[in-house]
Amino acid sequence: MADRAQTCSPLCEVLRGTRLAPAAGHDPATLSRRAIRTLARRWLALTDEINAHNKDLDGLFAIAAPNLFAELGVSRDVAAKLVTTAGDHPERVRSESSFGALCGVSPIRESSVKSNSHRRNRAGDRQANNVLWTVARVRLIRDPETVTCAEQRITEGLTHREIVRYPHTSRSINVI
Repeated sequence: MADRAQTCSPLCEVLRGTRLAPAAGHDPATLSRRAIRTLARRWLALTDEINAHNKDLDGLFAIAAPNLFAELGVSRDVAAKLVTTAGDHPERVRSESSFGALCGVSPIRESSVKSNSHRRNRAGDRQANNVLWTVARVRLIRDPETVTCAEQRITEGLTHREIVRYPHTSRSINVI
């Protein structure tokens, strides 16, 4: 059985578990089979329920933000958090920069006479901030334009952390 478990996917194991024949008895092997069968059926039922909810979410996104899935790095979970953030504060989302401030990703000037620097905005929705960070990381790996821009910024002397914090690419996520 150990050899089969290594070559079989989790779904295969679950389907195998649903085919276990129900048996009478109270010995450990019979009780284990019954428990595995019940858990496998529950796993399949929950998977069907998740798929149904995902279809409902896709319909809602088609209405609320039709172009959001076209953006690189935006999955269903990312879209849900971004739309929730924008929907919670519609009066505060008037432009891309106001949405950035709402998410806590806008730079705040921290300058004096001798220096001109920025610090990170610590206010805002932390979940939306995390989602934008995730999108930035995906784009730094998969988007040729972002990779080129990041390489150029590295030659300018910026660290990887600064590039992720303050990207100067022409592409942004259109949530509005």
